[in-house]
Amino acid sequence: MKLIIWILVFSSFHVFAQNKDSIITQQKIDRLELKLVYMSERLDSVVGYNEKLMQNNYSLRNRLMEYEVKDDFFDSAFNSQSYRFTLIVASLFTLTLILVYASYNYQSKMLNDKFGGQILSQKRSFVELRGKIEDLEYNMYISLGNISNLLSEFHLKNKNPFLSIKYALISSNYIFQATKIDNRKREDKKRWENACLTMLVIAFDTINKLQINETYINAFRTQQDELFEQLSAVSISKNSEIHEYATRIKLVIKDIVKS
Repeated sequence: MKLIIWILVFSSFHVFAQNKDSIITQQKIDRLELKLVYMSERLDSVVGYNEKLMQNNYSLRNRLMEYEVKDDFFDSAFNSQSYRFTLIVASLFTLTLILVYASYNYQSKMLNDKFGGQILSQKRSFVELRGKIEDLEYNMYISLGNISNLLSEFHLKNKNPFLSIKYALISSNYIFQATKIDNRKREDKKRWENACLTMLVIAFDTINKLQINETYINAFRTQQDELFEQLSAVSISKNSEIHEYATRIKLVIKDIVKS
């Protein structure tokens, strides 16, 4: 009897143990299924998010390509417009120059036809007038040179050698200025160059014959600048003798002033 009881108890315990293990296993399976469902949902969410990102990336790439196409189009359009604008401006500028040049030629031709004769007549009159003025200037210099020469001779005869030297230098300068006028014949220039040299020689000889005293020293010192001005004007002559005598007279005057 006891044996039967123990068998029943053991059987019940075994059935209970099996039921308990079955319940625990089922709970684990349920939990795993729940995790599986959760992971599936998360995976679906991640896949959806990834697809959304891919769609956004695709959209952005499309927009970027669209902007690049637009940028290339506008660059091309801008370059084309710039070239056209430059071509138009250059064409207008060239056309303006042509019109201005044509207008200038037309106006010049009209003025030449209308006033050409008068202009030529005025030019001839101007040349003639300039020739007359140069003749007057030439005659004036020669006259002043002769007058200064007469004054130099007058003061030399009246025993005033300083004034004789002064007017001899003035006479040489006036005569030299006459030789610079271009419309003179070569013979006239040579003649008056010789006259200029003669006046310098007279001044040089007179100054070397002076008996230097305080009166002459003061006179040369007082009028040194004026005398040097006359000599400097003459010393630029291409005639070597004129240049030499003008330099020698300057040196003598400097020695007198320093004494």
